Amino acid sequence: MAQLFIKFLDKEEEKEVVHLVEPNADLLSEFKFELAQAIENQEPVFWLNQQLEALEEKDIQTPKPSEIMHLQTALNRLDQDKYNFKIYLSGFENSFDFSAYLIGSQPEIFLSEFSNEYHQRNSLAIDGGRYLFVDNTNNLTFSDDLPVMKNVIQGNFGVEVDVENSKDQRKIQAAFQAVQKVFGLNFEFSGDEKVDILVTENNISENEEILTLSFSNDRSIEQFPNVYGLKPFKSRSHSTLDDLPTEILKSILDFYGIKGESIRLAETQVREKFILKSGQEKYKKPIKPNAEEILWIVFLLVLMGERFIANRSGL
Repeated sequence: MAQLFIKFLDKEEEKEVVHLVEPNADLLSEFKFELAQAIENQEPVFWLNQQLEALEEKDIQTPKPSEIMHLQTALNRLDQDKYNFKIYLSGFENSFDFSAYLIGSQPEIFLSEFSNEYHQRNSLAIDGGRYLFVDNTNNLTFSDDLPVMKNVIQGNFGVEVDVENSKDQRKIQAAFQAVQKVFGLNFEFSGDEKVDILVTENNISENEEILTLSFSNDRSIEQFPNVYGLKPFKSRSHSTLDDLPTEILKSILDFYGIKGESIRLAETQVREKFILKSGQEKYKKPIKPNAEEILWIVFLLVLMGERFIANRSGL
């Protein structure tokens, strides 16, 4: 039976090789002989799902379902100065939980040639019985018909705004209202509602199911998968303030897995994601993956900018 990841952390051992495996069923099958050999050599092998399971020989031989990868969580928990990493990846762009990783030493990468992509093709159920999703051409699309997706998420969100300045609070609400007007999502700011989105300057939610939009200057908190950093208000010009609805929408789409088709990266592109800590002057923090460059961006900016300016005029 798979052991809990945390048990491994309690051991005090010399520097050793650790194998980190993207939770992709095809990938596990492709490298099962290498991983079985690692286990035989008593080298730890971890399945990078949310539980971060330590795999044993019988786990390698048993088919496992594909899941979302939590590579950054594993790197956060491991003392990178004590371990050398061998990382097994499918190479699909959407499979990465961050677009760059600070790491103590260059990992050895095992890149799949045959695995199929796993990521949740989700859609949002919005007002009027419609659905919002990214289609196969990477366009953000409205449809009255239920798309063939793994998951349909209700587009009703409880929002808590934990920001002291009342003017900033109104600007945040205006930005959410712009998203609501254009895209049919529904945001409730009543404190009695279940919180799905936390907007904050200092605090973050430890509940990874709550999307946290942070205006903090502390960018290190963005290592948590549910935290998305937004530029603090005091650092914003009028033009960047008008971008706020777009930033909020992109965070929502990314957090809830509203994504289009992914591409398989070349080996050099995968290796470039791992930044040695000696070069961290350039890369201050892990960076969440950018939303796909989809064609709706001009439409988005025009409509949402117009709506946001209209909402702000009443502030």
